[in-house]
Formats: sequence, C-alpha cells, structure tokens
Amino acid sequence: MTLLSASRVRRAAALRVLAVLVFCLLALAFGAVAVFVLPPYLAPRSAFTNAGDAVRAQNDVRGVMLQVAGGLVLLVGAYVTWRQLQLSRESMRQTMEATNAQLKAAQDQLTVDRESQLTQRFAQAVDQLGSEQIVVRIGGIYALERVARNSAADAGAVAELLCSYIRQHSPAAADGGVHDLSSASAPGHLELRAADVRTALFVLKKGTIRPEGDEPLRLLGTDLQRSGLDSARLVGVDLEGADLRWAWLRWAHLDGADLSYADLRDAHLEGASLVGAEMTGARFHGAHLEGASLLGVLDLDHAQLEGAVADDETVWPEQFSPREAGITFISAAN
Repeated sequence: MTLLSASRVRRAAALRVLAVLVFCLLALAFGAVAVFVLPPYLAPRSAFTNAGDAVRAQNDVRGVMLQVAGGLVLLVGAYVTWRQLQLSRESMRQTMEATNAQLKAAQDQLTVDRESQLTQRFAQAVDQLGSEQIVVRIGGIYALERVARNSAADAGAVAELLCSYIRQHSPAAADGGVHDLSSASAPGHLELRAADVRTALFVLKKGTIRPEGDEPLRLLGTDLQRSGLDSARLVGVDLEGADLRWAWLRWAHLDGADLSYADLRDAHLEGASLVGAEMTGARFHGAHLEGASLLGVLDLDHAQLEGAVADDETVWPEQFSPREAGITFISAAN
C-alpha cells in the first residue's frame, strides 16, 4: 500500500513538471506572436498616412496584447495555486487516513497484548490459590483483585472464584459447631485461623467486585466466626446457614441479604443496615442490634431473637413487637 502511494506521488510530480514546461513554451510562443506577428497584422502600414502613426498603432496593439497576456498569466497562476491547494488537501487527507489506520492497528495490538497479559495474570493468580503456602495463596487473592479492577469483564469471574474459595476453605461445621457461647469457647480471630480466607473476605467486603448481573455473593454455609466485617458492603449477599458467631458486622450494609438459618449469636451488628433481609430460622441470641435497621425484614417472626440486645435507636418492621420476641433493651447512652 505504501509503495503504490509513493509511485502515484512521483507520477503526479512528473506530470506537474511537464505541465509547467508546456505552459512556459506556450507562453513564449504567445509572446512572440503578440510582439512580432499580430501588431503588423492588426495595424498594417497601409492603413496609415505616415509611418509614425503606424508604429504608434502597432505599439498600442502590443500593449493590449501584453495586458491580455498578463491577465492570462494571473488566471493561470490562480488556477495553479488552487490546484496545488487541492492536491495538498488530498495529500493531507491520505496522510491522515494512513496515520489513523496505523494508530488503530497499534491500538488493536495494544488491546490484544493487554488481554493476553490479563489472561496470563488471571491464570497465574488461580495457580497461586492452589499453593500449599498460605503466603502464596494470599498473593494470588490480591492478584485476582487487581485483575478485577483492571478488567470489568473479569470482575464477575473473580467474585465467583473468591466466593468458591471461601466456601471450600472455611465451611461451617455440620453440627453447628460449639454450643457453649462463652468467650473462652470462642475460636480465634478469622485472620489467625485462616488468613487466606480473611483476605478473600476483605476483598469482597469492599463491594467493588460483584458477580455478573443480579447474582449475589454466595457465601452460604461458610464458617466466618469472629470475622471482621465492619462497614462491609455486602448488599444482597447469600449467607444462608453461615456461621457468623462473634463476627463484627458493625455499620455493615446487608440490605436484601439472605440470612436464613445463619448463626449470628453474639455477633456485633450495631448500626448495621438489614433492610429487606431474609431471616428465616436465623439465631440472634446475644447479638448486638443497637442502632441497627431491620425495616422490611422478611420472616423475622421465625427468627430466634430471644436474648438479642437492642436499644431505642434500633428500627423494627411495622407490627413487630421486639419485647414479645424476648429482646433485651439497654439504654442508648450505654
């Protein structure tokens, strides 16, 4: 394509040079005719009584012819200038098209390279999750978070992968775990028991990585005891059957979450938003609900709320009587 364009440019330049030569020859020929041939023909000696009048008449003819020639030269010059401008515009247009084509090709190549790099980084991060070294697994989790931030198309897959990782590496005990809820029987903090699971949960709690479409984060049946989820943005999360005893969920956004049969005994939910959450069979004994919002909660009557702690700032659904449900009220000042 480049060789063909260069050949056309050379051919056009040669034609322009030839046109200039032809014009110069024609101009010389016209000048010679105007000076030497036409004056005697248009003002012959025989038409005048004396030679002086004939010479003056012929000179006048030459002057007129020269003026005509000058006008023609101006017209031709204007045409040549206009034509040169058109050619320059055409050349500029072709140059811009070629440049745009090169830029598009470079951009396409960069996109391909970027997608290839993201795919490679995604695969490497997934491989790290299978390592026996917990530090390597944590590095893989953070690498997946970076992939999700750089590629919106991969964010859903990363969210699903991290949820699956948490479900696999921290499943809730089949028998519901310990039944003694004293502080002595509480397990260690999640970051001490399973730092990799805590890291995956920390990435998801930010709320910036979500599954595709309207799919929720699926953390059902997981052991998240004593996990730090303060201010977590987990709207619509599926925590059905999850073990959240002693978990910190203060000021968490759990609107529309599925907490069916979740164990929230002794959990801290102060200031949390649970608007429209599903709570069938959820256990809240000893849970702190001070300042929490439970507007529009579903099946709250079927939740085990006896022994939960609330205050006057806790917001309940209409027609629900917290005192009849066995909830303990404390002063907001406390």
